[in-house]
Amino acid sequence: DVPAAPAEDTSDQPTALLKQVNISDNFAAHEEELAAQRAATAARMVQKFADEEEKLKNPESMTEGEKRLAARRANRLDEAQKAILEAKKRSENAVSKFKPVRRHPGDGSVRPPTSEIRVHRFTVDAGGKELLTDATLHLLPGERYGLIGRNGIGKTTLLRALCNGDIDGIPKGLQILHVEQEASGTQTTVLDTVLAVDEERTELLERAASLENSSEASAAAELQKVFARQVEIESDQAEAVAAELLAGLGFTSEEMRRPVASFSGGWRMRVSLAQALFCQPDVLMLDEPNNFL
Repeated sequence: DVPAAPAEDTSDQPTALLKQVNISDNFAAHEEELAAQRAATAARMVQKFADEEEKLKNPESMTEGEKRLAARRANRLDEAQKAILEAKKRSENAVSKFKPVRRHPGDGSVRPPTSEIRVHRFTVDAGGKELLTDATLHLLPGERYGLIGRNGIGKTTLLRALCNGDIDGIPKGLQILHVEQEASGTQTTVLDTVLAVDEERTELLERAASLENSSEASAAAELQKVFARQVEIESDQAEAVAAELLAGLGFTSEEMRRPVASFSGGWRMRVSLAQALFCQPDVLMLDEPNNFL
């Protein structure tokens, strides 16, 4: 007869669980041996790199084969550095092409009757390389779409092309905003960065400042028109609206006056989301907005 197993003692369950997951002595010894092997390999690699660096300082001591190898490595490093600089330049150019939207209808621009996007046989390229060829895109108003694809296939490039109007067939006057994967850090304050999305308000403020310093006879009448438009779009309330949105995203009044560059990626993404909420575009494109949230 097999004696009955004693009842399980659960009085010290955490300790029992810890005992179950403890690594055995043999396994620990094996791990220690592997760690020692890795350390020895790393030490040899460090010494090898140190020897190669020393030889580069004294080319006379290098063999012809070592010189050819060093030249090939130098060429590869130079090509890699050029590729990094080119990629950075393309990214900066794409960001610099971002255009704020016009938040307010009735400003003279013609708004399309629908926000539907239907384009055929378009091409998108980046750096001379075609990412999309003879493509078709159909987006219906009121719908939410997910864009899926492996890294480097052109998802962000497509969104930028749509936002910048680089694709023929996008309805004229359609307000499109692209929230980048990571908001770029600038010295502009958080609050001003959000307000800058309103293109018309910025233009009116600049126009008013110019007219106030003008001595032309028509300046006064033109200034009155600018003031009337500012009242119409409630320009004086824009700062309060932007501040309320930023407060809802966790920014204090003091933080709103700090430059965007002083914040981490997660907080910069919140600035981008505040821009999107502030301008209320016809088409809102979010490029991995939860990366840092």
